[in-house]
Amino acid sequence: MKDTRIALFALAYLAASSLSLVAQYSAYLPRCRELLVSPQYLYQSFDHLHAGAQRFSLGDLGLEGHLQQHTVQMALEYGIMSRLTIDSTFGHVSVRLPARNLEGMTDTSLGLRYCLIDELKQKNGLPTVSVRLGGILAGSYPTPLGLPPTNPGDGASGFETAALFGKSLGSTGVTLYGDLGYRNRSQGVPDDLFGTAGVAYEPCRWLLLSAAYRHEQSLSGIDILGPGFTGDFRVVREINRIVEFGVAFTDRRGRSLNLVGAFNVGGRNTGEKTILGISLTLPFELASPQVKHL
Repeated sequence: MKDTRIALFALAYLAASSLSLVAQYSAYLPRCRELLVSPQYLYQSFDHLHAGAQRFSLGDLGLEGHLQQHTVQMALEYGIMSRLTIDSTFGHVSVRLPARNLEGMTDTSLGLRYCLIDELKQKNGLPTVSVRLGGILAGSYPTPLGLPPTNPGDGASGFETAALFGKSLGSTGVTLYGDLGYRNRSQGVPDDLFGTAGVAYEPCRWLLLSAAYRHEQSLSGIDILGPGFTGDFRVVREINRIVEFGVAFTDRRGRSLNLVGAFNVGGRNTGEKTILGISLTLPFELASPQVKHL
């Protein structure tokens, strides 16, 4: 049934949403008083990077091997009301190189999502549309200067806002989804525009397959090794183009195992990343408090 597929898709999307340390979210919200708990592990690595229009290997910079980043985090969503959800993502990140190790708390996000249009309640053919407003608290990891770009993040607080959509295509088992957003942070970090366009397919009740394209682009900044570059990667103009694939297995109680793989298909001032992730999504129904009458 369509509502079952949409719920399954919303659970599986949590795994794919962790590709950046500031998570992206689904247009589909948990039910009122439903809590979604999603522990996640994310592995990223690269041995080549784009510096402006040029491409370098880490060997060109006198470094052997490849950069590895490990992120363990928790994503939480709670349905305050049928159309309003609070969400948060937090965790720990580490970057490994032969000559440098960096680690600390990830950037923490906290946000509210509101469903403007629910395709299940309005039989007019419109997609589900939600909006999100969230805050970003800088993590505790160090952000040293120098090459290569080993920083686990930009080390800056700020906010982001986004519009999210999803559309189930009847009984085909196909759901289209995406988002478009804007991010602003402190410490001279350029503002970002980001967006996602994807498709999910449910061949059977317990299996969901997905594929998506993600684009994230700084609106200003300088090139790595370009004029004015001092080794501070927080102020570079970064462009990421990422293709991702996901698979989710869900049991009859709504618990989901989610696997995701992704890689850069181009960009500017960024590493050519390979990304692998795994997560569990565990739904809990929180009963409303009972009032005792004297």
